[in-house]
Amino acid sequence: MADEGFPLTFDFLHRIAQAIINDRAPPNNEYDIGRHWVRRFLDRHPTLNQRYIAYQERVRKSAARKNIRQLFYRDLANLACRKGVTPDNIWNCDEKGITMGRGGQKEKAIVHVGKKTLCP
Repeated sequence: MADEGFPLTFDFLHRIAQAIINDRAPPNNEYDIGRHWVRRFLDRHPTLNQRYIAYQERVRKSAARKNIRQLFYRDLANLACRKGVTPDNIWNCDEKGITMGRGGQKEKAIVHVGKKTLCP
């Protein structure tokens, strides 16, 4: 998810894992994976690491660079061509709505080892 620009936060991974455990548990039994589960998960997967992620302004500032915009539209055109997406099926989205309520917050996310930033 981080490679696509939507890093998995600790909280979200914890909730996903908890939901999977509860879904597989016998009826009327729920298990708590514990508050340190994500840390132990990262310890078991040495190719993953944690980074603090920045929302909105810093990301938007780097995205405003001309070469970043050109790469984005090139990648978008390639993806649309590969998947057969026509221009009438491409819609706009207000980027503020994606991370609404997290503007000034710093949050830990899971990324591949060696990845220094979530921006291209």
